[in-house]
Amino acid sequence: MEQRLINRAVKEKLRRLAARVSVFFSSGRRLVAAAAVLHVALAVTLFWAGRAQVVPSLLDRDGIMESFAFDSYEYQRGAVRLAGILKESGLRAWAAEPEPAHVKLIAIQFALLSPLLGYSTLSAEPFNLFCYVAILCLVMLLGREVGGRRVGLAAAGVVALWPTFLLHTTQFLKDPLFIVGALALILIVTTWLTRTYNWVSAAGMGALMTAATALLLLIRHKFGVIIFAVVFFAFALLVVRQVLERRLLYWNLICPLLILAVGTLTLFSLTATGHKLKQYPSSRGGQLKAVAGPGKQAPAVIYYKSSVSPDRTKARPTYTARLSEAAERITADLGETRHRYNVGSPESGSAIDLDVEFKSSKDLVLYLPRAFQIGLWSPFPNTWLGAGTRVGSAGRLLSGVETLAIYLCQFLALLGLWREPRSLSSWLLLLIIIFGVTALALVVSNVGTLYRFRYLFWILLIILGVKGLENISARLKEGTSGALNPGGGLKKAAIVFICLFTAAVSSACSSRAISTGDESEARHASPGSLDFTLVNFTGLTIHVVYVSPHDSPGWEENILGGEQLLDGDSVEIKFSPEEKAAVWDIRAEDKDGKNFAEWKSLDLRGISKLTLSVDKDVAIAEAE
Repeated sequence: MEQRLINRAVKEKLRRLAARVSVFFSSGRRLVAAAAVLHVALAVTLFWAGRAQVVPSLLDRDGIMESFAFDSYEYQRGAVRLAGILKESGLRAWAAEPEPAHVKLIAIQFALLSPLLGYSTLSAEPFNLFCYVAILCLVMLLGREVGGRRVGLAAAGVVALWPTFLLHTTQFLKDPLFIVGALALILIVTTWLTRTYNWVSAAGMGALMTAATALLLLIRHKFGVIIFAVVFFAFALLVVRQVLERRLLYWNLICPLLILAVGTLTLFSLTATGHKLKQYPSSRGGQLKAVAGPGKQAPAVIYYKSSVSPDRTKARPTYTARLSEAAERITADLGETRHRYNVGSPESGSAIDLDVEFKSSKDLVLYLPRAFQIGLWSPFPNTWLGAGTRVGSAGRLLSGVETLAIYLCQFLALLGLWREPRSLSSWLLLLIIIFGVTALALVVSNVGTLYRFRYLFWILLIILGVKGLENISARLKEGTSGALNPGGGLKKAAIVFICLFTAAVSSACSSRAISTGDESEARHASPGSLDFTLVNFTGLTIHVVYVSPHDSPGWEENILGGEQLLDGDSVEIKFSPEEKAAVWDIRAEDKDGKNFAEWKSLDLRGISKLTLSVDKDVAIAEAE
């Protein structure tokens, strides 16, 4: 009898709480309007606090919070420069500048509002507010598609009030615009599982998906693999839906099949490094090496890895060998990106697994469980009460509170899937979350950076968590005998949550075992070959690359021709078999040769890859 009274009291309190929440979130328009007012008020407060130097260690005069949005300074400088170009030279010159899309949009606002507000975060508030509101609207629509109207409204409310996300949307960052495009893409593919298309809706969704994909690739051109994975997961679950419903959804299939076909062809082209042929003999002498040119020359050094050796094994020209080579090339790209994070901020207090590098695809596979742990559960509980290098103890504590809330969302998401195992849309979001956070943890070795990059996936997790909570609330209202109660299901749920928390704690001390890699298994060219792969990790776009024999008086032709080598991209430079020179000089330039670097006397017979990077204004060529 006493147990029944306790159960009734708990249920009644939960019903009252749910009723109050439902009243507050009863209207999507009211929620978005209130959130917009909150965002503007926060932007104004940051602007005022920055100008008044209330907390100069946390907030500068332009409202930038260096502790977690330090790259805002780079984007601010770009926007200021573009604002000047826009005023002096007009729209055409502004559009021609090689700056990120969000920087160009912020530059327009700087040109209009800087006389009044300066180059501050408040001047960029129209763009930031648009992204913030767009994200909330997309969360509502996606939540409604996955779990109903109440789930959409509640999830949008949680996202709107998420402290660090709210602060990030007030800075000069591209993440909010990226999240808008990604949520739009995920919403579209989710409708493949929840709706039945006709030819009109298929055409409309196809057009919207094209626009969302173009936006994502414009912001982060390396996101193509993630887009392909999202579409593949949705297509696989769409096949499951058709099997369960025992019908063929022709128009639902059109869009994913076309995208997968295009994506497959694109991925094949991306796995093959672009080739450039060094002319033999060169058709031109080029600029004289004795003349540096009008640009600024950066000091340059060459770093040889221990793997550099003139003894190269000949690659087997078989299909299996080509697949293996593609896998190793992808692994090498991921390894180079991870290495860049490792050396980019070694002094960071949130660096993790700095000693891990990927030398082969085996290393990558062995690290996947650890990457899953880091992506899903970091920052680990043992770091929540420490003092961060940039964010201090308060920032660490706030991240700990948010991470604990994410643990709760993970528990509720699993509970919701347990209650509704046939909810294909929920499975889609879960697959995207797992794939996304694991992929990020493979290349990002800084928990602070990873924390910000995961906002997209945490938003999806919040939607699933709210859906799980809604499921519990519905069962309590119905008075179902199997519903959670203090005497039975609630205890089991508590045990599950404790197990999840324990797993997160243990991950902080889990094994990081990974092979050191067999350098002899790396891809090499044939004996005596001069061919090598040039990788750009300078953070800049390289417009010109010269490769000429050391004893040549001139730099000869530009290897890239009229093309560019974007940051993170690579190009394979091939030589004629008749070429006899062994020692070569290399020169790389940015646009119009304003900045350049030269590396002299490289014996290309012992080099298969040359990775260019910049560290404290020093141009580094890492040979292996």
